Amino acid sequence: MHQILKDDYYVVLDDVISETLQKEIYDTLDNKRELFDWYFYDKTIPEKSKHDIENTVETGQFVHIFLTTHENETFTSPHLPLVHKLVAEVFTKYTIEDHKLLRAKANFLVNNRGTHENSHSGVHVDLDTPHTVLLYYVNDSDGDTFLFNTDGTIQSRIKPQRGRLLVFNGKIFHASANPINHKKRWVVNIDLEAYNNL
Repeated sequence: MHQILKDDYYVVLDDVISETLQKEIYDTLDNKRELFDWYFYDKTIPEKSKHDIENTVETGQFVHIFLTTHENETFTSPHLPLVHKLVAEVFTKYTIEDHKLLRAKANFLVNNRGTHENSHSGVHVDLDTPHTVLLYYVNDSDGDTFLFNTDGTIQSRIKPQRGRLLVFNGKIFHASANPINHKKRWVVNIDLEAYNNL
């Protein structure tokens, strides 16, 4: 069995899933195969998750929920099998055992020329419970993902690139950013139950 993270702060994997699946994910989010609903949220994170850090600019985003649980009730999208395919290809490549899927969604940030290259959305963690984040970049774009140290300083910035997968421990504070030079930034945000062997 391989480990993706090992002792690393984060890992970036390029073209870890097939070109066929990359295209299927892109086309699905682009509404070319069947209806894919986007819902607008005026904030990228809940207010209770917010941490005041320099250069934070909240612009809101469009979201499609693949899987979430609220008050012990689970809600799923008809497009959830797409997430299962993505996870299965990654796990097969790295010979990883199955992990419980806690939450999955697609995030759509639009172009915002009112921000600058160091602007980012609210700094947060996805869930209060231990988890591992798989952040899949659906299209080439600007609007980096920011990863923060515990003191609020920036540890790393990851550029969106089609086929790229960012894997990190869910306890790491992070933030997205609006594209300035591209029209859209699409990611699939997957939260898995944390295991030591991922």
